[in-house]
Amino acid sequence: MRLDDGTLMPVHVFAEILSPGSAKVVGRWDRDYLKGLPAVAEHSFGKGKAVAYGSLFNLESARALMKRYAGEAGLKPIVDDASEQIEVTRRVKGRTEFYFLLNHGDKPAEATVGDGYTDALTEEKTDGTLKLDPFAYRVLRRERPAN
Repeated sequence: MRLDDGTLMPVHVFAEILSPGSAKVVGRWDRDYLKGLPAVAEHSFGKGKAVAYGSLFNLESARALMKRYAGEAGLKPIVDDASEQIEVTRRVKGRTEFYFLLNHGDKPAEATVGDGYTDALTEEKTDGTLKLDPFAYRVLRRERPAN
C-alpha cells in the first residue's frame, strides 16, 4: 500500500478494496491484482476527518498514519527524541505534569526529555537523557509555569 505522499506501508494480513464514494483517496494498493485500487480514503467533516483503511493495522501502518494525521493537526510528540520501543504518556493534575516512559523492548533504550524533570519515585533530578533497561519504566514529574 502506498500513500499519496509516497509512504509505503506493508500489509501482512488482508487487503480490502474500498469504495470511497465522496471520500478522497489518499492511498492505493501497489501490487498484485489490486494495484492502483483505493486502499486508504479520508473524508473531512467539521473539524475532524474520518479515515477508512483497507487492511488490519500493523505497527508500521499505525505509525505512518499517526505521523501523517498528527502532523496535519500540528501535534508534536510528548518527548521529541525517544526510541521507538519507548511508550510515553502524560497526565496533568493542576500545574503538575506526570510523564510515564515504558520500554516495551528487550534491549536498553534512550529518551531525551530535557531539563526540569524529577523522578517521581526517587525524587532525583533527571539529566535530560534517560536510559531505560529492557521492559523498565520511569515516572517523571514537572511543574508547569503559572500563566
